[in-house]
Amino acid sequence: MGVAPSAGAPKASYDQARIQLRLPDGQSLSHTFGAKEQLSAVRLYLQVHKPEFAQNDSFKFMTTFPKKIFAPEDYESSLDGLGLVPSAVIIVSRGAQ
Repeated sequence: MGVAPSAGAPKASYDQARIQLRLPDGQSLSHTFGAKEQLSAVRLYLQVHKPEFAQNDSFKFMTTFPKKIFAPEDYESSLDGLGLVPSAVIIVSRGAQ
C-alpha cells in the first residue's frame, strides 16, 4: 500500500523553456529561453538563425499535442503562459500566420 501524493503539493515551477523548432525542410533548431520570455523571442531567434524566415512573416508556429496554431496575439504571451515549459516542440509551417 503506497502513500498517495498530497493533494496540496505545489506545482513545479520552471524558469526555463527548452524549445525545439521543426522546420519545413526537416531540420530542427533548439534553444533554451527564459520561461517569461514572449513567443515573439522564439520567432526572432528563428529569423536570426534562418535568414529565409527573416524576409517575411509568411510562416506560423503550431504544436501537435495539444494541437494549437498560434495566433498573432499569442506572440505577446509568455512561453510559460502558453504552456511551453519546461520543453516543447514547435512546428514551423509555411503560410500566412
